[in-house]
Parts: sequence; structure tokens; C-alpha cells
Amino acid sequence: MVDIIPSLAKVPEWFPGAGFKRLAREWKQTVEEMVSAPHQFVKDQMAAGIAPRSFASNRDSLPYTEALAKEVHRWHAVGPTALAHRVMEDDIHDGYYIPKGTLIMANIWFMLN
Repeated sequence: MVDIIPSLAKVPEWFPGAGFKRLAREWKQTVEEMVSAPHQFVKDQMAAGIAPRSFASNRDSLPYTEALAKEVHRWHAVGPTALAHRVMEDDIHDGYYIPKGTLIMANIWFMLN
């Protein structure tokens, strides 16, 4: 059963039992509005010069929140590997030759544990 779940994304909406896809498409707009409306409201108030003092209206970023999120991710990585990096020029690392263009995947879990 586990192998079947990822393939549900490829099922057409008209397929029997795939009504969830139509429902998801219809609700997508509502969810997007629910997420963006409060932020847009504050931006409109800021443009009009009537925004009350708040996190959203006072600093372009949230440094404490951003620092907390970075620390949590550093402390406990979400996934075992980092994003792939491409070697820009031939290199030798710990005696291993790494040719230009090689994709490198860091093992974050190993580095943090």
C-alpha cells in the first residue's frame, strides 16, 4: 500500500476515487487567500501610513525568529543530507581527487552527531 500513495498524484481527476484532487484544486485558492490576506492587509496599512506597531510593520525581517529557526535546523537537521554542491574546479581533499563538475552531497546527520 505504501508504494501506491506516491502514484496518486498522477491519477487524473476524472478517475473513480480521485475526487480529492478536484476538491484540493478548489480549496487551493481559499488556502492561498487565507495565508496571504493578513500580510497584504498590513502592507496596505503601511502604504497608507496607518499601520499599528507590530512585527510585520516594523522590521523587514524577524532576526530573532530567523536565528531561532537556523539554530533549530543546526541542532537537529531536517534531513540526513544537505543540498548538492558542484565542484567548480579540480580539487584534492584528504588525498582524494575530485574532478571539476562533481556533485557533492554532505552528510549533515553525520556531521551533527
